[in-house]
Amino acid sequence: MVAAMMSVFTPLLLALLPAAAAEPGLCQIVRQKAITDVAPPAVIVLGERRGTQPDLARATRAVRGLVRQGDVTLAMQAVGKAHQPVLDRWTDEEISLTDLPGLVRLEAEWGFAFAPYRNLFLTARAGVKLVAIGQVPELRPPGQTVPMPPSYMHVLSEATDDHPLPVESEPDFVQTVTWMDHRLAAAAVASWDRQGYLVILADRFHVEGGKGISWQAQRLTPEPVHAFLLADGDASCYAADRVWR
Repeated sequence: MVAAMMSVFTPLLLALLPAAAAEPGLCQIVRQKAITDVAPPAVIVLGERRGTQPDLARATRAVRGLVRQGDVTLAMQAVGKAHQPVLDRWTDEEISLTDLPGLVRLEAEWGFAFAPYRNLFLTARAGVKLVAIGQVPELRPPGQTVPMPPSYMHVLSEATDDHPLPVESEPDFVQTVTWMDHRLAAAAVASWDRQGYLVILADRFHVEGGKGISWQAQRLTPEPVHAFLLADGDASCYAADRVWR
């Protein structure tokens, strides 16, 4: 049963990853200063279009701006959790930049090339702590509870307009997305010592509308949580979104 459900949801989630549609003209337009003006300690969630510029260049600029003000932990969905030892060895300068792409396996597992993320990995040389939080979609395990944002299916339905779900599948779909949001947020928060900044860089599908990772993270830490989308990409946005343009 689980395999059958995931055979429906996983392709749909992958199809939605580049960007989700949303209600037009309601979001707040910001610049880098809105991110770097956040006072520590704080959690900052950045929504990226996978492997896309200017999103990743902006993420790097934001991280480099924040590290001038305090410690920074950068939790990256692009890197699978199993590769944390690789990030630790990279931080300890035991791995060369030439070897790093083959070890973190972004192209094979994340679906996008290493090159756009290169400068984010290099922030480790400026003292940034790198954390791998990437995980594959899965159904919420039986008996496992997770908080669910109100009206989340309303937000997700905007994203699924081109890939409509049968009505009977909607509860399982929203629980699958919520479970991923929660796992990503929990892995990131668990890696942070609550000093300085925790920056979570994740696919914008899990950031848009303020009901994804940021909503989950706020329930896992008393520190304030701020969410930003790194580009508009000519897409619409929700009232809860702050978009770097």
